[in-house]
Amino acid sequence: MLRLLADENFNGYIIRGLLYRRPDLALVRVQDVGLGEADDPTILGVGG
Repeated sequence: MLRLLADENFNGYIIRGLLYRRPDLALVRVQDVGLGEADDPTILGVGG
């Protein structure tokens, strides 16, 4: 299974299109997991 984490600046139209074509896609937005204001190293899990 393909699992994706979308950055807060990732285009919402693309996310909706991906989920339309692949409803079983495991895609999470950083805003949905409380990382909306986090910097990239924190999101990637390498510190920050």
